[in-house]
Amino acid sequence: MQKPKVLLTFDSMKYPNSGFYYFGKSLGDCILDENNNRFDFTYYLHKRAIYQFDGKVPIQHLSPLHKLFFPAAGKYDLVHFTDQYCRLKPQKVRGKKILTIHDINPVHEKSKPAHKIKQHIDKLTGYIRQCEYVVAISEFVAKDILHYIPEAEGKIKVIYNGADRLTVPENHKPAYDPGKPFMFTIGHVSAKKNFHVLPALLKGNDLILIIAGIETPYKDKIMAEAK
Repeated sequence: MQKPKVLLTFDSMKYPNSGFYYFGKSLGDCILDENNNRFDFTYYLHKRAIYQFDGKVPIQHLSPLHKLFFPAAGKYDLVHFTDQYCRLKPQKVRGKKILTIHDINPVHEKSKPAHKIKQHIDKLTGYIRQCEYVVAISEFVAKDILHYIPEAEGKIKVIYNGADRLTVPENHKPAYDPGKPFMFTIGHVSAKKNFHVLPALLKGNDLILIIAGIETPYKDKIMAEAK
């Protein structure tokens, strides 16, 4: 019996120091581990992605020409677009389609003019119309989708992101040891991460707050809150 052919898009793994890189790497590896030869997978990746799944799965590389024509449009029984940016457009493939949405941040950040935010919502609406199911990574995201795109009702399933099991080699010595109990967070140090609310958690205790990430001017707001 022929196995169903499934394409998963991991084109946002282009940048290794990003959440999408680790989301794609972890999800892609886990799916292969759990497959048990049930599905015939292909992964859609950027050529510059430093991780290409070690030859464990056929790879279809992103091409700018795919915006016009995707030669494997009818090859797959199911296509899962694993984030909302969809560099391979849902309308360019046939078969059943799933879209995972991680956030609709522009509507909250308000860093773009109203017409740009509307364009973003309209684009997302078009993607959702093309798909049978929409995965939201949290109840908050699901509510956002339904608020701004009501026609998505009936398509949405909430599936929380998992995490890789953390294993530490025996006798490992970290580059920095705070020497006392601490809270730790990691991510791009930008306003949308709301790191500035964290210093308030230090009141009334002896904890240290450690934030790991690329420094931006937003750091000044965090430090001001800490003082």
